Parts: sequence; structure tokens; C-alpha cells
Amino acid sequence: MSLPKGRYPETQRVISKEEIKRLHEGLGIALPDDFDLVPEKDMVVLRAVSAGVICGMVFGVVPPEADFCRILHVFLSEEYRNPGNVSVLIRDMYCSAHNHPNVKKTVWRYETGKPGENDPYMAICKRAGITEVKDSIITHVFDMELHGMMRDDSKLGACDEAFVLSKGFGLIRCIDAKEKEKKELEKRIEKSDHEVWLLSPFDNNRDEDNSFFLTDRETGMILGWMICRRKGEKTEEIARMYVFPDGRRELTGLCLGGFVLKRLESTCDRISFRVKPGNSHMLRFLRMYFRGRIYEGAEKLITMDYPETDQSNGIFFV
Repeated sequence: MSLPKGRYPETQRVISKEEIKRLHEGLGIALPDDFDLVPEKDMVVLRAVSAGVICGMVFGVVPPEADFCRILHVFLSEEYRNPGNVSVLIRDMYCSAHNHPNVKKTVWRYETGKPGENDPYMAICKRAGITEVKDSIITHVFDMELHGMMRDDSKLGACDEAFVLSKGFGLIRCIDAKEKEKKELEKRIEKSDHEVWLLSPFDNNRDEDNSFFLTDRETGMILGWMICRRKGEKTEEIARMYVFPDGRRELTGLCLGGFVLKRLESTCDRISFRVKPGNSHMLRFLRMYFRGRIYEGAEKLITMDYPETDQSNGIFFV
């Protein structure tokens, strides 16, 4: 399938960093945080032009030693935002990225609705005529309005430190744990399965005030953790939560999660949870415990491969 000429904006390759900066400034878009660190040759940037007016852009990078181009952002001015125009940008980015010597596929990471719902991003890629395309879920995303949840759920509202202690648990901020305890935990994680490696609490991007280890009150042994990240002035993300199987007993999840949510209530309005697809225990807990009271979406990755027999230059133009 090809998109008719004349009906959509034209795209033009932007190569120099100075021109890329001016493009961002003109459209009112912030540059990626690591913009200055990315070599000019590894940026794939297109501007969209309609009737001589710049109306949008798509920005991609080829990470060091990678065989793919990653689309970082796609932007169109409000009056140009429709599936057809976005498809043009994706089609032309897919074609342009293939000219980079290392690129064998283009990937697009984004958030969409609940798994199983119609995915507009996949529809855009198909509309663009890209046939070698597949998607996968990177994380499940849950979102809640914190104050209403705490008010409506008496168990969560009562989950203070005294309650946690009464159930035989202890709590300690990750940053305050002793080096010996952290070393022992690192060794235990190394011996665990892939799921635990992905959920490791040793995250440089964590909110140190609100990231906690759950411990056994008597022995002090670390049983699990809950890692938070600040997402905005009033929004916090529960990035990682895990309890080792030998630490799971009645109310374990409530003690850890409830305590941190109660702590966050004084500073946050919204909470988001990100859960890896392999973390079936946490997915069941959230879906069963909150019983539809929180929104569920997904962060997905579209992978657009290049047919081995085709060349990118003009592949979709008729």
C-alpha cells in the first residue's frame, strides 16, 4: 500500500546539529536530554513541510553499536495531526533510517491502551505500507488517582509503620541499608531467575526518599523492595516491586505497597505502576486487589524490519 502524493506534507532530511536545534526551537519541542552526546551521523531527523511551512518532524537515533534506529519522537502541528500525516512521517523515517550503514530495523516505543484493544500505532504502520512489522509489550502500565484510592480502601488507609511492624515486617529506605546487607542481596539476585534481575532495586534513577526494602523484623533479612521514581511535581511511578517467594505470606504485598502509598499521599496526586510482562505475580495482585479501580495500559515496542531483498530508497513510493 502506498500513500498518494500531493495529499500529505513532504519530508526533508535534516543533517546538521545546528539545523536540528533550530527545527526543535521553531516547533517548540525540547531536545532529547543526551542530544549533545549523540554523534551527528547517528541522528535520523526529518522535517515535514506543507505549502512551504514546516509543520512537523520525526527524530530518531542509532544507539552505539546497535543495529536499529529508535524513533524518539514524532510531532505535527495541531492542524496537521491525523493518521495519514503521521503515516507519512513513519514511512519516510523507515526509509531514511535504512540508509544508515548499521541499521537493520527501525523501532518505535510508545504507550497505548489496554492489551487487546485496537492499537492506533500498529494501524499507522500498516497504513504506511510497512509489511515487516510486529509489536511486543515492554511493560504493563497501571495508573491511579491516589487520594481517592486511599480514602476508599480502608486497608490501604490503615497501613502505617505500626501496622507493618505488627505483622512481623520491618522497613528501611534503600539508601540507608548497610553495605553488608546490600552485598548479600546482590549475590542473592545474581543466583535468581531472569525476572528478579529485571526488577533489581539497584536503580540509579530511584527516588531515594520513597524507595524501601521490606525486611524480616526479627532477622533483618531483606525480603523484597519497592522502588519509586519521581515523574513530575505531583506524580510518582512505582517502577519495581518484588518479594522473594520465601518472604511471601498473608498481607506481605499490602504491608510493603500500602506503607509506601500512604507515605506518598502527602506529596502526590497520581501513582503509576510499571510491571514487566514476566512478573505474573504482580500483575495478578494488581488486577485482583484493585478490581478495575485503576486504569491499565501498556508500553509497547513496534519493530519494523527491512525485507532482505528490498532497498529502502523509494521502497514505498509509486
